[in-house]
Amino acid sequence: MNPCAGARPHVFRPGADYGVMTMMLPFDLAVRTHGATVLRVCRAVLGPGPDAEDAWQETFLAALRSWPELGEVSNLEAW
Repeated sequence: MNPCAGARPHVFRPGADYGVMTMMLPFDLAVRTHGATVLRVCRAVLGPGPDAEDAWQETFLAALRSWPELGEVSNLEAW
C-alpha cells in the first residue's frame, strides 16, 4: 500500500519557511483542472475566437502572478 496515495502534492515556494511544509496545488494542475471551464466562460461572454482565448490567457497569467500569495486555497474556483 502506498502511504502517499491520494495525498496532495506540495510545492516549495521561494521565501517560504521550510520548517513547515506548505501544501499547495501546483499551478499546472490548476490550469488542467479549471482551464476548460474558464475557456467556456470566456467564450460565453466574448464569443468564440481570439478575444476569448486572450481572456483565458490573461486570466491564468493573473492567477500565476498571484499564485505565491494565495497559499492553500480551499476553493480555487471562487478566486
